[in-house]
Amino acid sequence: MVPPSRPFRCPQRLRQVEAKARDFSRRSLLLRQLYVAHFPTSSLGFFALALFACALVSRRVGRSSFVMTIKFIPPERHRDYIGALTAVLSAAAGVYTLNPFSTSAQASNIWKAFKGVETATPENLAWVWLNATITHAANEFLAFIARENQLMPQAQDGAVEAFMKAAIPEEISAKFNDGALRSPATHEAFQPARKAVIPFVLALTRLTRFDEKTNQKERYEREFDRCLNRASAYVFSAHYDRLRPLEAAVTGTASEAMHREAAWARHYEWIHRKVDTEPVFSPDGTETPPLKPLYLRPRAYWHEQLRKDGEAEDKPRYRAHLGDLHQTLEDWLGTPSAKGVDALRLIAGGPGSGKSSFARVFASETILRERYRVIFVELQHMRAMTGELVSDLANYLRGRPPSNVTKGTPGLPDNALKWARDEKNPQLLLVFDGLDELSFVGDHAAELTRKFILSVRLMLITQNAEGTWLRALVLGRNAAIQSGMREADIPPHLLLNVAPIRELTEDDLEVTGAKTPCFNETMG
Repeated sequence: MVPPSRPFRCPQRLRQVEAKARDFSRRSLLLRQLYVAHFPTSSLGFFALALFACALVSRRVGRSSFVMTIKFIPPERHRDYIGALTAVLSAAAGVYTLNPFSTSAQASNIWKAFKGVETATPENLAWVWLNATITHAANEFLAFIARENQLMPQAQDGAVEAFMKAAIPEEISAKFNDGALRSPATHEAFQPARKAVIPFVLALTRLTRFDEKTNQKERYEREFDRCLNRASAYVFSAHYDRLRPLEAAVTGTASEAMHREAAWARHYEWIHRKVDTEPVFSPDGTETPPLKPLYLRPRAYWHEQLRKDGEAEDKPRYRAHLGDLHQTLEDWLGTPSAKGVDALRLIAGGPGSGKSSFARVFASETILRERYRVIFVELQHMRAMTGELVSDLANYLRGRPPSNVTKGTPGLPDNALKWARDEKNPQLLLVFDGLDELSFVGDHAAELTRKFILSVRLMLITQNAEGTWLRALVLGRNAAIQSGMREADIPPHLLLNVAPIRELTEDDLEVTGAKTPCFNETMG
């Protein structure tokens, strides 16, 4: 039965759909002929044409055709934004000339250079975010240059102005999308800034060439990339309320990706602030420097069990290894496959040994390398644990909403384990800091503490059944870590002991109840 004929109410929409169908391959022409032959006047025919034409468009150009990206367009206001940012950056250069270890020179003034962003369009906000990110990155990079070389005061204004003009062209062909947030160093919009880095360094300093033996040029380029990644997360998190329309404006298949990248950015900013901004612990409140300029990379020692054929198992022998803790774990993360329990590392040390400081710095550095997603968990806040670590972790992340989004957030709005696993090349590092602090959570805390490492081990085995994508670090005091190792039957080589800041003795390296006949120092 053919429905009654009636005029089509949206002729303009039909013409648009028909035009798209005609522009595509021979199949669209066949479809049009089929439509004319079978549906000459019916409204059902118009609907069928629209439906099939959309299907053809989708098949032809893929889902990305319906993804909305955003242009970078400066706000239409009579204000020299670039000039204002250049002035802020020039002032920062003057501060760093006097004190290269200043941590936030002029950073608070960067956003003040933008006015009227509350009423700006998404395109304007994208432009503001781009410029603020580049300026924040350049601000931090200036401090890095000043620590390595003496800045020339007479060249600062000219060098900064030249850099800003090169880094932010008048017309930007790149588009804002989720990739701009996740990996700014590889995004098209930031390439002019990256190309301007080396001339910027040469103009600011007395350098005339770079030391090839130490890869000095490449080191400056890598440092600016790190500054870009850090600045991207900072700007979006610190001004999330104002930039939120960007997240909502990206539509289509990229909308969920954008939502997730924004959430990761806020979590990463919370981690970075613990290293770059927040004052170190000070009993009397007089110390204000952050962790970063005070941090000393710790050493660690661990034991490899030696066993010869026929040797009694009740007389284990070990070889002790000593190495840089950062490099040791970077090597571990760099291995393509860590089967079973080898996806786990434990870090133990006494009170004040630097475990938590290391956890924060290592997490921040791992984020900036962009090889792994990172989730940082403060175990003292992990309440109502059930022993099912996947669900406990999801509840923890959802239960820690941001009290102040300008400082990032320790939580995530959804199950980040699933988020990370759904990515094309999933790699996720979980950092659990403060195992011994679980003992203060409540009833059965001692048992939960003892069995926590076992829960982590079982989660890793289950999640990595089809390939290694998830790894975990657990940090705590010696007693808590060793108790958990016995409960979970963890081999001794997975335990890294934070070494004291002094020369080690054989007593330090000795394993209780065993011989430690060999010593291997692997410091790089």
